[in-house]
Amino acid sequence: MKSFILGKRGKRLIALCLVILQVLFQFPVEWKAEGSQVEGSQAEGSQEEKVTKLDFSFVDHNSERAGSIKVEVELVVYKKIDAKKTEETEETDENVLSSSVMDKDKEEKVSASFFEDEGKEKTSSSTSGIEQDGNYTKKQVNWDESDGFPHYYPSSNYSEDKPSNQIHPTYGIVQKVLFYTGQTNQDGEISQEIPAEYMTTNYTIEIRVRGSNESYETSGLYEERITDGNLPDDLYRTIELELNQKKKQQWQGNLVFPPVNDVILKEGKSSPILLEAYYQKASEEEGVTVPQIEYYLKNSRGDRTRIYDPTAFPVGTSGRFTIIARVPEDANHAALEADWSLVVKKLFNGEIITKKIITKQLEKGEEIQPEINEMFKGKVHYSIISNISHSIALDEAKGTIKMIQAGQTATVEARVDDWIDEGDGSIYTVKPEKFDITITPGNQNQFSFSLKDFGQPSEEERGGNKVFRYTVHYGKENQERGWTLGKHSFRVSTRGATGTSVSYKLESGGDIADLNAQTGVLTFKNSKVGPVLISATSVDSTGNYNPKTIYAEINVVYPDFSNFIDKQGKANDKGWYNTNIIFSPKSKNDSISDSDSWDDTKNKWKKSFSIEEKDGALEGRELFIKKPNGEIGKAYVLEKYNIDTTKPKLISISYRTDKESRVKTLAGYDFYKDTLEVELEARDERSGMAAICYRFDLQDSDGIVHQGNTLYKLTDNDERFSKPDDFRAIAKIKIDPQFRGKIVFFAIDNADNTNEDQPLKTDKYLVVDTIKPKGSFDFQPKGKKVNDHFYFQDKAFLTLNVEEKNFFPEDQDFSLKVYSRRNGEDKESSYRVQGNREALTLKKN
Repeated sequence: MKSFILGKRGKRLIALCLVILQVLFQFPVEWKAEGSQVEGSQAEGSQEEKVTKLDFSFVDHNSERAGSIKVEVELVVYKKIDAKKTEETEETDENVLSSSVMDKDKEEKVSASFFEDEGKEKTSSSTSGIEQDGNYTKKQVNWDESDGFPHYYPSSNYSEDKPSNQIHPTYGIVQKVLFYTGQTNQDGEISQEIPAEYMTTNYTIEIRVRGSNESYETSGLYEERITDGNLPDDLYRTIELELNQKKKQQWQGNLVFPPVNDVILKEGKSSPILLEAYYQKASEEEGVTVPQIEYYLKNSRGDRTRIYDPTAFPVGTSGRFTIIARVPEDANHAALEADWSLVVKKLFNGEIITKKIITKQLEKGEEIQPEINEMFKGKVHYSIISNISHSIALDEAKGTIKMIQAGQTATVEARVDDWIDEGDGSIYTVKPEKFDITITPGNQNQFSFSLKDFGQPSEEERGGNKVFRYTVHYGKENQERGWTLGKHSFRVSTRGATGTSVSYKLESGGDIADLNAQTGVLTFKNSKVGPVLISATSVDSTGNYNPKTIYAEINVVYPDFSNFIDKQGKANDKGWYNTNIIFSPKSKNDSISDSDSWDDTKNKWKKSFSIEEKDGALEGRELFIKKPNGEIGKAYVLEKYNIDTTKPKLISISYRTDKESRVKTLAGYDFYKDTLEVELEARDERSGMAAICYRFDLQDSDGIVHQGNTLYKLTDNDERFSKPDDFRAIAKIKIDPQFRGKIVFFAIDNADNTNEDQPLKTDKYLVVDTIKPKGSFDFQPKGKKVNDHFYFQDKAFLTLNVEEKNFFPEDQDFSLKVYSRRNGEDKESSYRVQGNREALTLKKN
């Protein structure tokens, strides 16, 4: 039974009974509902939605229409949820409410979003989205809980992600609570807009309306509801309300309620709390009896419990409460209340700072992070109790401790804000604690080399010391200060030193560079590469930092310029070059040399470097390229190059069978009657012979020379090609009969050099002829041949034909013998050729 009465259903039953009693025993209320729908846009760019408007009409206690009546309207929006979830939530709520307020209430919060974005200023009309043409109420962000209006207050948490679990058995879960106020116009009329987004299925809107002026008010509240967007019949008409109940006066005096201190529970209970509120009457209230002051304890859900003994009031549960002192209403006065918040805390017995003695090396400006007990959920605040050496300082804005300088031990007090335990909702507090901080001399961690001329360094620990490693290209010149320090001299500098004195020392690498310890200038030496190790030492005269020595290893190296060089010249398949090899930089601004010396008096840097066939001792030598900024890098390592730029020498053309075969020599011709063997000899003193090539330039019988189209090439693969030694080559060829012409030959060496443009030819035409001239004749008129004789009746003409391929003018010296028989007598006649080639005749000897 207790659970039912204290549960929500029980509260609704009691409220219903009160409304019925009020309606029965107070003035009757006449109302008439008239509702309408107005088309309007609810949001920019959205389609038009219908906005529901309710109209109210008020009359005063004389039943006359009256303006300036204060109208208050509250809308509670519910949304239906799953039935099973509703039963579980209601059961939970009733169990919570049925428990003891003093012993079971836990700390809970109410989201401001439940009350329609509480905290934002909103003064616009409630009819946003439509053009107003009447008098409307205006939505309020905040309202006074003691304004006499029985506002809806949720009894548990609410947020957009986790809506209130205040469940109505029929309507569902509460989504929004909206409160509006306004004043009627001269005709006592005012309108109320119902937000369109809730005028749909699954939503129920509870409507509560009250009106009042200075002396009268409506009897109770006008209440109605809209379900699933459907207006009840009464709301389609104007709602008429009457101020038919005299308004009670406010107490004119002051309710004085001294502050109530926070309470710390000890062994689960608090010390008795004394409540001493009293009422100070106003002068006009002399003789007026003031009811006895009542006290109430309100928990975070808004539930009130009566305090019957204000002289010794104990609390047994941690949490945030409100103690209310109330002068009850009487027949002529409304109730008057005053309240104070009461925070009931549990004392945490653990330590705030787990390490009470803190020793830190100085890092000026760095924050000190004490080790805080992880059980604490509240924010920790610090205050400095003792700080003789001013070694620490408190950053008020951040609430942190910073190191200032080395010195004596400082004492700090730590305090923790109260925090709420997420498990049981208890509020915990803890007593302040003190701890000590000692700042010892720090290390100069920021002390480092700043050699901007050498780029960004890498860092490493070597033997407990920090070493900054730089890589410098050999030959680098000081572009900014070289004219004062020297082309290859650089200023050594550091940064981050806390002291005023920094000294430098050359630790190693004296053969590569010199260091002027007084001026801190490092000068590199010509033609020297390798690591140079220098040190810098900073001493802090204030004693805040320990002396610090750092090291810089500057490694002078040849940059790789192998991609910056061009090579002209290509070896053949046998590894021989027939041109000089030329190396040159790809950039016209660079120069090249086979020496790395930057001293112009010792080394001449050129635009190209040439290797000739006589340069045989350069194998293994390196070529260097020099950049405009002085950097000198390795570009190429010379190899062994076989270079032959000289053409082979043509020695001779000789005939092995010259004496035996040659029959005669005429001007410009040698005649041979047998096959002729010819030897072609050439010589190359460097790369050696590779081939002998020859052709035949033929002459026809008319004396016209035709260059041969066929080029014959003899190499090591041919039997007719031989090499008596490493440099000579002989080609043996045979000239077959019926040849008439010259032999033309040239040679090719192993480097592909050739004298094809200057070949060697035979000085005479060679004529090899093994075929005898072929003769024939005919007669005109033809005679009669009998055996080997020809018989003529009269004289006859003899035509002699001679066929000879190699016909020369000298060949006209041939004879003809005619054997004849006449009248039985044999005769022999001899003839010789006379005339020229075109008209030859025979003359009898």
